[in-house]
Amino acid sequence: MAIVPTVARGQETDSLFERAQRAFDDGQYGEARSFLEDAVERAPDNAQALHLLARTSLAQYPRDIKRAKTANNRAIALEPDNVEFLSLKLYRLHAFPSSAVPPLQTRRKQDLAERILGLDGENELAHAVLGEVALEDYLNARSSVSFPDLDNLDVLAPREAFYNAAYLLDPVLEPGVDSGGLGFRMSQRYGGTQIESVSKNEEARKRYELAVEHLQHALDTNPSRKSTYETLLTAATLEGEFEEADRVVELMLSHLADDPETWLFRGLVSFRLNRSAEASDAFKTALDLMGPESTAEYLDTTLFAGHGPESESEPDETRSFWAGRDPFLLTPENERRLEHLARMVYADLRFGDLYPDRRGWDTEPGEVILRYGVPLGEAQTSTRLDKYLVLHYGDFFFKFMDLAKSGKLTFYSPKVGDGGPSFAEIERAIDDDFTLISRRLFRERPEQFIYDRHGTRQAVPYMVSVLKGDTSELDVLVVLGVGASEHAESDQVRSAAFLLDPDGEIVRATDGAPIRGLQINREEDRFQVFSRSLAAPPGDYTIVVEYDRSDADEAGFHRRPIRIRPFPDHEPSISDLVLAYAVEEEAGEDPSRLQRRGYSIEPAPWGVFDQGQPVYVYFESYNEAASAEHPFGYQIEALLTPYKDVDDLSRAAEKAFRSRRRRGVSVQYAGEARSRVEPQYLILDTKEAKKGTYLVGLRLIDETAGHESFAGRVVILE
Repeated sequence: MAIVPTVARGQETDSLFERAQRAFDDGQYGEARSFLEDAVERAPDNAQALHLLARTSLAQYPRDIKRAKTANNRAIALEPDNVEFLSLKLYRLHAFPSSAVPPLQTRRKQDLAERILGLDGENELAHAVLGEVALEDYLNARSSVSFPDLDNLDVLAPREAFYNAAYLLDPVLEPGVDSGGLGFRMSQRYGGTQIESVSKNEEARKRYELAVEHLQHALDTNPSRKSTYETLLTAATLEGEFEEADRVVELMLSHLADDPETWLFRGLVSFRLNRSAEASDAFKTALDLMGPESTAEYLDTTLFAGHGPESESEPDETRSFWAGRDPFLLTPENERRLEHLARMVYADLRFGDLYPDRRGWDTEPGEVILRYGVPLGEAQTSTRLDKYLVLHYGDFFFKFMDLAKSGKLTFYSPKVGDGGPSFAEIERAIDDDFTLISRRLFRERPEQFIYDRHGTRQAVPYMVSVLKGDTSELDVLVVLGVGASEHAESDQVRSAAFLLDPDGEIVRATDGAPIRGLQINREEDRFQVFSRSLAAPPGDYTIVVEYDRSDADEAGFHRRPIRIRPFPDHEPSISDLVLAYAVEEEAGEDPSRLQRRGYSIEPAPWGVFDQGQPVYVYFESYNEAASAEHPFGYQIEALLTPYKDVDDLSRAAEKAFRSRRRRGVSVQYAGEARSRVEPQYLILDTKEAKKGTYLVGLRLIDETAGHESFAGRVVILE
């Protein structure tokens, strides 16, 4: 008789559990909890019911963390080696951590995760948690330095021994050193002596490799957990392992292609791997997948330009802002804008966990990254109480503090001692307070971007000459040189010239399609010369010269201000000088040579000649009143004289001609202008000239009115 009620009670408990399971699966957590509380009351040793009650307490809002902890611990006590029960405890410790003694909480998670892996070596959550713990260790050791001799320095007052290296030491950029590219010396107030530092980068690398191993195991088991990808990408990005990051992003795309952050990661990694077109497409996809609020954050340029986007679509003023900062115009992508988006993603990966309600770029170190990019060197130091971070950019740096090691990085501000501050402490507070220093730097240098096309940038020798055109606009002739490669084909070189207005907008541009360059051989040097021509009205511009050679994976680009002055209409004048290795008086069909007004020219883009080599100088004289019926006589004088560094070459040429101590190679001849434009050239013999830098000066004298015009160009004889 005693067996009957027990069986009925067990069957009733099973029924309650099944009903609770169905309610839980349907998201009816309140109903599931009611069934489970009844089931546990009837059968206190029902471990499965206790486990499901714990899950329900975590799933239902508001979450009952205490009830979940009690129920799951009772279930574990009944079945100590149940991996499912242990995994729920690990999830609770990881997702809802206690605020008490964070290092102790981390150790508890680590011990529990290792216990779970001892029972189930493929457990995804355990691997993910151990990966995050290893990542935290990596972040603490990465670029971390200590100073073994600091406490023994006699220069420190007793209470200053409590202070830290954040103000005692100044970081010095030393590329290649193990401590994050930084060395350290005492602050000038303490003598400025070099201080020995001990790096933890070797330990950081070990923790990085352990993090990658665990996180990869987690992804192999569950390739759809977004947080695991973020953790792995944070590690790979900070370590500079972009090939590894690229592999991770490929996997993420196959499982989370509808998530905009997947495409943000793709954009960051592709851009760092010099795949700008792919990065541009990825960032566009990410913005298309975002909601309006998130899109506006990524389009916002308030930090630099004082305005932000007016809507989720990019406004004209924002597009104009980025257009004026595009560093390489031959590509359809705007590398400055891509760099900005990549910095946003990097800052969010690195500093996104500092505050629960702020993105990484909205923190103080994140803003520095957004303005100036990834630092050239960095280091972190610790005292018993606090941590400090230095981000170094070459000629300036920033210090941050993490007081009480709370994980909140803010600009460093010096402490003051007990009681009233001393004069030295007030002085230090002014000199070393980065809440003040950062504001000054932000004001003086709002942003920094140095584009070297991922290390493939080459120097671009070029020459710009302004001549009269056939219309009211002037011809801007651009000649550039490209070093020849043994395996390069000239038709694989794209080159172009651009004129930008003061706002950075393109107002004139040549065709950037590949053309065949003129092959020039000078002793051991081989190069190609490309000639480009623009037509533009007088004014102030920026001239941009670029080339891109896909076969050699290199590019060159340069820009400088240029003032295009009009030629006078009522008096004779001469054009800019075009230096050349040869000039023929019959225009040819060779498109690689410069063809100009019946002349075929082999231009010298950098004005470098071998000593003794003849220097050809092509130029044009202008006289609006000249015609066959009314010719004008003129005198041409040219000289080659030692060059002194000046900006205005025409004025330098005039000064050279008027000098009483005029010396150097000279040419003089008379001519007669029978048309408004007279193209001509002369040859300077350099056999008697020594190696060095010279000014080629040209003077045109109108024999009728006595008017003089001058032009100049720099020549280097090697």
